[in-house]
Amino acid sequence: MRERPGDIPLLIAAFLRQYGLRLRKGKLNPGEGFLAAMARYSWPGNVRELRNIVERTVILAEPDSTLHENLLPTDILDGLSEKEVEGGTAPFSLETIELEQIRKVLALTGGNRNQAAEMLGIGVATLYRKIARYGLE
Repeated sequence: MRERPGDIPLLIAAFLRQYGLRLRKGKLNPGEGFLAAMARYSWPGNVRELRNIVERTVILAEPDSTLHENLLPTDILDGLSEKEVEGGTAPFSLETIELEQIRKVLALTGGNRNQAAEMLGIGVATLYRKIARYGLE
């Protein structure tokens, strides 16, 4: 993929269609920042890694929405490969992605938990439980 960066948007579009249908998220469109962050990344895991990142992004996305870079893991945003993070071991569990997303949304809302819960598409009580679970208090 490093040799053919022009294929990245095409692959993203194909994976978005595939996972959007499978996960009943409707039509998801990648935003400019999302595509730029994906293009900066070195993709050592090649197409398999790209597919996994897109699937995780679709899981976090709102149905029929435009995907923004805030849905991506931080190493993608920083342009680092998974192998470059912490000596080569940085598995992307859904728990890690959820934690990162909650942190980002809380920062975006200035800590307003009602607003953050609404943006995340979850109830306020659920957000409070997740904050306690991850030790974000």
